[in-house]
Amino acid sequence: DDDVATDYLEYWERLARDIPGRKRSSKIENDNEHGPMDELNERQQSNLEGHITSPSINVIFSPRKTTDMLQWYADQMGYAKSSVHYTAAFGVAQPLAEILNQVQCKGTPKPGLGLRRSPRIARRYKGKE
Repeated sequence: DDDVATDYLEYWERLARDIPGRKRSSKIENDNEHGPMDELNERQQSNLEGHITSPSINVIFSPRKTTDMLQWYADQMGYAKSSVHYTAAFGVAQPLAEILNQVQCKGTPKPGLGLRRSPRIARRYKGKE
């Protein structure tokens, strides 16, 4: 998808400039090329809202100013009818963990049954929980 490729290219170009945290790297107001990463990311892709009812591709980069997008992702996962496939490289944020730790069975949450680890990871943690 050309739009997704363009979004990633813009993001990686910002990362390559190594923008310093919350400090503005430019004194020019309304400068779309400089500024804190969270502001630049939100300019590139504003927060999504509501339930997505049709297949789509949504690119959301972090950091962001608020946790609103994490909650949006959790809400979308909650709409899943059969499964959610999710890879977490550095951890799972609380709103996502709450959804992943449930199995919906006719609308009734079943705590603790929804999250599945890879067999290798499951063997490592067997008996530690």
